[in-house]
Amino acid sequence: MAGCVDRLMQSSGLAFGEIDRVFLTGGSSFVPAVRQIFVDRFGEEKVTGGEELTSVATGLALRAREQWPS
Repeated sequence: MAGCVDRLMQSSGLAFGEIDRVFLTGGSSFVPAVRQIFVDRFGEEKVTGGEELTSVATGLALRAREQWPS
């Protein structure tokens, strides 16, 4: 996962310091080692989260509503 984050940042052309906020979501955001990857790269003050167990499902539902309006 750390390598993926590093490759993404490299391919984006952005520096880690240019990122204002990192929002972790999903159940894996509760895994200390996963959170530490982002803290190490972006800093504790930039890493946040919320509704970790429902935000993915909510996002999918919102996207489905856009894709297939009733």
